[in-house]
Amino acid sequence: MPDVNDAGDPRGFTSADHLDVLARALADTGWSSAPRYDRVPALMHVFAQDMPGFGESIRVTAGADGTPWFLSSTGDLLAPCHDPASATTKIAALLAPLLAVVRPPKQ
Repeated sequence: MPDVNDAGDPRGFTSADHLDVLARALADTGWSSAPRYDRVPALMHVFAQDMPGFGESIRVTAGADGTPWFLSSTGDLLAPCHDPASATTKIAALLAPLLAVVRPPKQ
């Protein structure tokens, strides 16, 4: 996979590097993800394992001071890339209530 959009990270991390770290943090809390690094900008689809067609696309962008941040598909800055735990918490807060509405009831 090609490295795309370094988002100005002074350490040389690419967007894909940051998204990979976020994917591990998300997996540790029960969320699934799928890289979509063939796109510009690189994206990662985050979803509940039982609802892969529903989720959130996350990308990396430069914050006001140039620090890379995780950005939701709605344009909300989630957390700086050096804090994937906070981004994971915010992603869960975005998705959990929506999943409660769209998830079929258990039989």
